[in-house]
This record gives sequence, C-alpha cells and structure tokens, in this order.
Amino acid sequence: MPKFLRSVAASLVALVVFLVVVLGGVILKLDSQAEIKDHSWLHVDLYGDITEYDPPSGLLGQVTGGDALTLQKILENLDKAVVDDRIDGVILQMSATHNAGMAKLEEIRLAVQRVQAAGKKVYGYADTMDAPTYFLAAVCDELYMPPSGYMGFTGFARTSPHIKGVLDKLGVN
Repeated sequence: MPKFLRSVAASLVALVVFLVVVLGGVILKLDSQAEIKDHSWLHVDLYGDITEYDPPSGLLGQVTGGDALTLQKILENLDKAVVDDRIDGVILQMSATHNAGMAKLEEIRLAVQRVQAAGKKVYGYADTMDAPTYFLAAVCDELYMPPSGYMGFTGFARTSPHIKGVLDKLGVN
C-alpha cells in the first residue's frame, strides 16, 4: 500500500507542476500584449518566410501565439492600423529574402493602399530588392535603402504558348 500512496502523491505533484507551468505560460502570454501609445508607428518586418496562415499547432501553439510571420497577421495588423487613431503610419521593412509570391505581395500592397487612404504615411526600407519586392515598395510614400544595399531588377515578363497551329491540326476549335 505505501508504494501505491507514493505513486498517487507523485502523480498529484506532477499534475500540479504541469498546471502551474501551463498557467504561467498563459499569464505571460496575456501580459505580453504591447501597449500602444499615441503617435506610434506599426513596424512590419517582411524578412523570412511568409506563410498563408499559422500551421495547426494544438494547445501549446495557441498559448505561445507562435512566432511564424503569416500573411493573415500582416493583413490584420495593417487593417488595424487603418482604424487605430494611435497609429500615425507604417514602416515596411523589406528584403528580397522572403518567399512571398506576387499574389501575397499584391495583397500586402492593397492593404498598404488602405492605410494610405486613411491618411497615414507608409515608409519603406529595404536592404536588398528584386522586382517583386520593388512591386511592393513602389506603393510606399518614401523608400529608403542603405548605400550598401543591392537592387537586382531585370523587369517583368509575360509569355504565352502559341499552340494555335497544333490545335488546328488536332481539330480543336
């Protein structure tokens, strides 16, 4: 019987420790909300991977909030800046090192235009720039780049296959 009581006591202690750790994490997460003061600027860092949305991560991911920069978070924050009178403008920190395609960049660009339509300035900063990054940067009110920055711009292209002759031979109209 003493082994059983020790086992139950150890299980209860482990459960209490687990609950304290989880509650501590939740409290830290709730306390980590940034205070927004008047005349603040939203800083949007577009370095690294930009995924569409948070990957499913279960309870632990919900408690910690995740570190992934997602398109949804970027768009939500830009839309919040439109209506938040404490935010004076947006600073976009860009680089060609992101994995965002033209569709993601266009969505961000449209959100930036909504910020500008609300009468707020948008400043861009880039250390390296390629054509897709320039597509986003061109909408900024002002764009800054260090003297050591690199800009590789080869232009945009659109091609289409010409297969009319093949389709005629196959009898496809």
